[in-house]
Amino acid sequence: MSRRSVTLTYGTDTKQFELDEGFMAGDLIAPRKIELPERDPRDVIREALAKPLGRPRLKDMVEGKKVCLVLSDDFRAGLQVEIGECLLEEIAAGKPEKVWVFPATGSHNPKVY
Repeated sequence: MSRRSVTLTYGTDTKQFELDEGFMAGDLIAPRKIELPERDPRDVIREALAKPLGRPRLKDMVEGKKVCLVLSDDFRAGLQVEIGECLLEEIAAGKPEKVWVFPATGSHNPKVY
């Protein structure tokens, strides 16, 4: 069986190893390279919330209702703060009766903290 070299991103580095091709279901796929807008991420998020595809706006769905927002914790890299702020603005604009916000902490390895 032939061997194949595989390189995976690992943190800010890469790890390379070899394995039998029979263990692979197919070619590795990589994330598409995208051009990030040179704008404030909040503006991009607000624009997306203002024009949902095939759904009503979030603010139009929450009027007078009780709303629970679950946000990713800071363990993962991302724009959690910006996304949370924009979602809360959109929800508040709909005048809900009450809003709860919960962090989705997951079950991360305690040794990481």
